[in-house]
Amino acid sequence: MDNNTILNNDDMTFSEKIITLRSQANSPLRAGDITVIEPDLVFSHDGSSPAAIIALEKMGIEKLWNPRKTLIVIDHTYPAADEKVAGIQALVRNFAFKHGAIFIEGSITHQHVLEEYVVPGMIVVGGDSHTTQHGGVGAFGTGVGSTEIASIWASGKTWVRVPETIKVNLNGKLKKGVFARDIIMNFIGLVGEDGGAYRALEWTGSTIQNLNIEDRCCISNSSMECGSKLSIFESDEITRSYMKEVNRKPIMEISPGSDATYLDDVEIDCEELEPQVTIPHNADNVKEISNVLGIPVDQAFIGSAANGKIGDLEIAARILKNKKR
Repeated sequence: MDNNTILNNDDMTFSEKIITLRSQANSPLRAGDITVIEPDLVFSHDGSSPAAIIALEKMGIEKLWNPRKTLIVIDHTYPAADEKVAGIQALVRNFAFKHGAIFIEGSITHQHVLEEYVVPGMIVVGGDSHTTQHGGVGAFGTGVGSTEIASIWASGKTWVRVPETIKVNLNGKLKKGVFARDIIMNFIGLVGEDGGAYRALEWTGSTIQNLNIEDRCCISNSSMECGSKLSIFESDEITRSYMKEVNRKPIMEISPGSDATYLDDVEIDCEELEPQVTIPHNADNVKEISNVLGIPVDQAFIGSAANGKIGDLEIAARILKNKKR
C-alpha cells in the first residue's frame, strides 16, 4: 500500500496512520485493530531492566535482536544509594556490556532520548509509562512492562492495539505564571485518572503555536497519569526548527485527517487557566492554586522526567531568586 495514500487520508487519526504505515498493513487500520510493529528504539532503565533481564534469561535467548536499537539507562538511583542498589546496577551494567547495548549512566532517560534520538514518525517503546513524552515531537512513544521489553529484545517486535483517540483543543494565551504543566494537570482533573486509559490524545488549537518542544513534551510525558497510550503533537515549524537544532531528520511527518473520528473532543480555554496543584492522593485530584493557598509545603523536587528540562530549572530559579526561608 502506497504511503502517501495513508498520509493523505482525511478520515484517519494520527494513531491509525502511524500504526498502519509502520506495521506495513495491506489496508488502513482502525481503532480496535491489533497488529505487530517493529520499534526504532527500545529502552529501559534500572527500574525496569532487571526484571526484563531475568525474563530474557528464562526464555533462553542469548542475543539481543538489535543492540544498536537497544538503550539501557541507569537513572532512577544514581549514584547507588546502598549495596542492594549497587548490585542491581552491576547486573544491568554487565548485561548491557555483554550484549553491546547502548548504555548510559546518570542521565534522565526520557530527556536523553529526546535530546539524542527521537524524531517525528519514530516508534519508541520504553520500559517506563512516561514514554508517552515522545509524542511531543510527533513520534509514537509508549510504555510497556518489563516482560514486554524482554520479548522485544528477543524478537524486535511488539503487538499493539490501535487506540481510540481523544482530541484536545487548546485555545487562548496562557497567563503569566501558568505553564504547560498546568494544562495537562487541568486536563487530567477534567477527564479523571482513567479518562485516557489505552487511548491516544491529539493536542491541537491556537495555544500550541506558543508551546515549545519542552512544553509539549511535558504535556505528553504527564499524559500517562490519566492512562493514555499515546499523546501526540503534530509536527510543525517548531518541531522542524528543533530537529534542525539537534541535526536530525524525521522518519515521516504525520498529520491527522480533518474528518477523523474521535472518541471525544475536549475544549480547554487556556486564557482562563490558573496555576494548578495536584493534592493527595490521586492524580486527578487537581485544584486551582487559589483553592489551596496557605497549605504548607514540606518538600519540593525538581529534576524528574517530566520537569528536569533546562526550562523547568530556569523557571524555578527565577521564582526562588533572593528568597530564603
